[in-house]
Amino acid sequence: MAGKAKDVSALIEEALALELEDAKEAGRLGFMARALVQATMPHSKPESNEFVRTNGFYELTMLAPTAVGLPYGTYPRLLMAWITTEAVRTKSSELVLGQSLSEFMKQLGMNPTGGRWVLTTIQN
Repeated sequence: MAGKAKDVSALIEEALALELEDAKEAGRLGFMARALVQATMPHSKPESNEFVRTNGFYELTMLAPTAVGLPYGTYPRLLMAWITTEAVRTKSSELVLGQSLSEFMKQLGMNPTGGRWVLTTIQN
């Protein structure tokens, strides 16, 4: 039985390695900061300027001026994923967003038209 478990484990490792290589070749490999994987930003608008999320021994605390507010929802989490992935991909602490907001949105695969059309691009 131990031999079969090792065979299955080896097959799983090989499959994961192939999937990782395919993602790298396609330029579709993404990264996320460990802290934001363990405890992410708020899903809905926080009621105050302080947000705390706990996962086991890890605690994420976010504070913001009341006039500014805290990031929440899909877009801030997608933006953090893009920032992390781009920093790893370029091996640079400086990220090039483009010449305009429209150019940056195109890099993210979004229509730069605003409103409801932006959301349909992300969902497709």
